[in-house]
Amino acid sequence: MQVLILCSFNEFTLALPKNAADVVAGLLEKGIAAGVPLGQYFQGLENCLVVTVTEKRTKKEIERLVDALKSELDDVKF
Repeated sequence: MQVLILCSFNEFTLALPKNAADVVAGLLEKGIAAGVPLGQYFQGLENCLVVTVTEKRTKKEIERLVDALKSELDDVKF
């Protein structure tokens, strides 16, 4: 996974090693709204996910997102 675009101080785009919509669906099952998969708006960006983290999120919530994201990507071989 890599960060693609740093547009603002609280928004960033991740290039995931698998379909971002699938990752978001898996995270929603865990009660986490992870971000917006770009593939539904832009052809060729199916693996890209826009994530926003604001001052309203605690460190614990952000760590939960990171751990859940790692879990969703665990089956991907690099």
